[in-house]
Amino acid sequence: MKSAFLSALTAVLLLTACDDGLAPATPDTTAPAVALSRGTSDTRELALIATATDNVKVTRVEFYQGTTLLATDTTSPFTYTPDLTAARTGFTAKAYDAAGNVGSSAAFDITTRYQGVWNWAVSTPDGATSLDSGTATVSSESGPVGSDGAPSGVGGFENQTGTVSGDIIMSQSDPAGTLSATLWKVEKTAGAILVTTYISGTDGDNTLTTVQGKTTFEGSGWLHSEDGSNQPVRITLVQSSAELP
Repeated sequence: MKSAFLSALTAVLLLTACDDGLAPATPDTTAPAVALSRGTSDTRELALIATATDNVKVTRVEFYQGTTLLATDTTSPFTYTPDLTAARTGFTAKAYDAAGNVGSSAAFDITTRYQGVWNWAVSTPDGATSLDSGTATVSSESGPVGSDGAPSGVGGFENQTGTVSGDIIMSQSDPAGTLSATLWKVEKTAGAILVTTYISGTDGDNTLTTVQGKTTFEGSGWLHSEDGSNQPVRITLVQSSAELP
């Protein structure tokens, strides 16, 4: 009888020792959440920023363009600087946690505030007489971030007759928040490159507005002549497309 009692007592003690009062651990099946945004830079480089969160911890983020893996970052903040001379569309990110769960971002395209094709025109201040017009393509960024939260837009322009061409800069980078546009005439003569201001001006309310569904710059400025004289003009730039040709 004593032996049977001891055996039963031993069994109870063993069961008690094995039961620590804790429920079995619940597997982590929650995937991280991740979203892409663009950073700003004081150079022509522009970073992609992946904002990733998880119920435990994000261990790494992979950056893709289409199905091509571009880079992996294991340290927050998760960033990648793409080659902006290549395609700027179709970026995505995948965020991983320690349990192997994966979350994917929506596709993200890098655009600048001024990027795209613009139709420009200058006329007399009353708008009655056209003085010149043409197209400009803003394709990259440069310089410090302005009061609008974006670097300057940089590209090239040409007038309709093909007699004047050069560079264009659109920016809102001065402390006063002035939205400006400058067209620089570039000429190559006798092996030298001559750069002069062709058109310069500011937007009337320092804000890109929407006119008939198009992003528009409207203001006043100057048409600069080779003899040094400046003619007051009305300036209009209308973005015909936000995509690059």
